[in-house]
Amino acid sequence: MAQATFLDYPNWNVSKQDDWVSVFRELNSEIPCTPLNTLFMHLFVAVDEFSTGCCKEIIRNVFKAVPELHFIFLTVPSYMSLGSTLVTVFHQVGTIPNLTYDEDFTVQICLRHNHYPQLHVRKA
Repeated sequence: MAQATFLDYPNWNVSKQDDWVSVFRELNSEIPCTPLNTLFMHLFVAVDEFSTGCCKEIIRNVFKAVPELHFIFLTVPSYMSLGSTLVTVFHQVGTIPNLTYDEDFTVQICLRHNHYPQLHVRKA
């Protein structure tokens, strides 16, 4: 009923593939994203009547499958709308320019603790 594609670098030309961390830290320094704890959603396709449930289930399973993962980013051109489905799991962080074209891109984020919380146990 649904399919999502994830990458380990931004899917648009908003940064170099091997140096995206600095760009995203400039966007919001409070988000401790690293190549080890971050993925980027590239594509989401679903049947309309099941899209919201499928999206939430896919996000939950991605966080469940990768315990080190804490952030999923979605980067889209500023003029595009996320639609009613993706708005339920992503919220806007800010905008960044494209390296190739004169257009801005909106960066959306999905946080682990909203979909599949992780228990943190400190050593005594």
